[in-house]
Amino acid sequence: MVVHDAFDDLARRWREVLSTASPAACAWQAVRQRVCALAGPLPLSPVAHLTAPEQDVLLLHLVLELPEVEVAELTGMDPAAVHVRVRALVRHPW
Repeated sequence: MVVHDAFDDLARRWREVLSTASPAACAWQAVRQRVCALAGPLPLSPVAHLTAPEQDVLLLHLVLELPEVEVAELTGMDPAAVHVRVRALVRHPW
């Protein structure tokens, strides 16, 4: 349901999405927003203290085991920024 709703959001603004530097990042953000809206505020979550980009890296690389390059492509982050976040998360576990 969440992914379907995110695709509906993307379809409504497809031309805008295609004109961005990273359509994949737009898609990821649409899914992320839907998941966050569904989950509601999670102040007691073990990752609540992490920034959104850190949470993305945590989920996509450390949990789902996507390569750093794919995380960068999917989120629109610079590959070096992904690498730095991975190292910080590994060094200081959440």
